[in-house]
Amino acid sequence: MSILNRLNKGLLVVSTTGLAVIFGMNSSMGFKFHRRIRESGFYKDSVEMVNHYPVALEHLGKPIAPRRISYTDPENKLTDKEVSVKIPLVGPKDEGMMYTWAERASLEDKWVVNRVDISIRKLGRWTFYDRETQKDVKEEKESEKKSEAHEEKGSEKISKTKEKGK
Repeated sequence: MSILNRLNKGLLVVSTTGLAVIFGMNSSMGFKFHRRIRESGFYKDSVEMVNHYPVALEHLGKPIAPRRISYTDPENKLTDKEVSVKIPLVGPKDEGMMYTWAERASLEDKWVVNRVDISIRKLGRWTFYDRETQKDVKEEKESEKKSEAHEEKGSEKISKTKEKGK
């Protein structure tokens, strides 16, 4: 065997080994990235929200399962304090995509989900949870309860006044 043949075989072994190492490191990084996201509060909260969302359940079926997140997707941004990720979803009936935005003040704080969008092939994409809107709705309901309670007290006073007058 000539020196060139041995050299070619050696280069082939080295390049193949190098590619295997790079592929292995890339897969390992992807697994660690996905595990880090899967174990976080924003991910768990978002998956729970979509599994209780009637429109998603109707079109995707139950249960709705998240799939692996692509760490190379430029739409996925994850820092220590802010996150925006695109999470593939699959159900017995169809597939979809969930987009989640969350934040926290520090590493010790719990993640707070700010917004969750869903995209279903037949229906398009829309926001089904917005923390600001939810706050407004909650505050509005509390205000209505206070008004109703105040009106009831006013009605009671009027009734008592009428009874005393009789």
